Amino acid sequence: MAISISLIHRAHYHYFKTVGVLALLLLVACSSPQPETAPKPPALGQSSQDTLLIVTADHGFQTSDIRTIDLATGKANGHYDRPSSDVTMIRVPGGSDRIYVVNSTASNIQVISRKTGKTIAQHSVGRNSLPQDILIWDDSNAFISLGRSHDLLQVRFEQGAMNTLHSVSLRGLAPGAVDFPGMYRMTRVGDRLLVQLQRLHYWEPAADAVLAVLNVANQTAVLEKTIPLHFRNPFSDFKRGPDGSLYTAQAGSWNDNGDGGIEKINSQLTASEVVVDGKSLGGDPEDFEILGETLGVAVIAPTMATRQLVSFDPVKKKKIADLTPVLTYPSLCGVVYDRSRHLLYVCDRSLYSHRIRILNQDLRENSVFGFDLPPWLLVLAD
Repeated sequence: MAISISLIHRAHYHYFKTVGVLALLLLVACSSPQPETAPKPPALGQSSQDTLLIVTADHGFQTSDIRTIDLATGKANGHYDRPSSDVTMIRVPGGSDRIYVVNSTASNIQVISRKTGKTIAQHSVGRNSLPQDILIWDDSNAFISLGRSHDLLQVRFEQGAMNTLHSVSLRGLAPGAVDFPGMYRMTRVGDRLLVQLQRLHYWEPAADAVLAVLNVANQTAVLEKTIPLHFRNPFSDFKRGPDGSLYTAQAGSWNDNGDGGIEKINSQLTASEVVVDGKSLGGDPEDFEILGETLGVAVIAPTMATRQLVSFDPVKKKKIADLTPVLTYPSLCGVVYDRSRHLLYVCDRSLYSHRIRILNQDLRENSVFGFDLPPWLLVLAD
């Protein structure tokens, strides 16, 4: 079953979905034994100082925490101020000592010090605007995508304040029954800013998805063009292949299994090509990674109430293997790939065994990280 994200945003979808599925599992869950304590994070070598940032959240998304793991030592740090609401994304610019937390229902950007773990500031982006992502462009500019607004914000952080420099109207990209353009994830390609547009009406895609391309060459963003996509409802962050190629995944419609897929954006930023579709994968993709020229992995939804991790071949455009059994929701929800160590990190929100699964370069699970709350979002940072 394809999974769509409403303008409320991804975390809210998982909240409502969890409530429904938990009602079916309540009698079984109440009688299930508690698992053994998860093993401590292993040391993974001393080759890099990269950090894995984890947002954990209860199944109702009422309580969230931010954790970090030093991938060189396996040491976990939990001394961070809690996000002010449910988190839709966190970003850490290269070399920065700050974490930018996108708090959706609070409609603000929370800035946290990586050194002290304390909140430096919280900046409102407009009541009920439901921010979805932030991209730090340079020392002077940042962009904020808003799920429930027609305007993309261009802002500047200075002297403890966030000042809006410019807003770019994307109203013309919300045709017909589309409520708002549905801005979601963003990425930078040279002097161009790419923004995923979900274009939903309530829970359902109401128009074909597109990528908005903005020219920032003169420091002020200007809408330049759009890139049409083959599938509807972007649901994952942009991902890069080993050669730097850019990919995006769409989860399709709520009531149509197999209508989503993964696409590759050409280097001219004019079109995309299908890498693999949901029917070939066995379910629509909710997240994915491109590990090599002929190898990718994806978290798919075989049905509305199940998730599975599979591998696929981007060249042959077909599934290679099932990497996990089909798991009852809530379970798998996100993946990130550490290229320097050839390790894949997978979020697993299962009721009594929530953890981060770690798969080696042979895609075999060899260790896990355990936390008090289920992991929800993973981001690699310097």
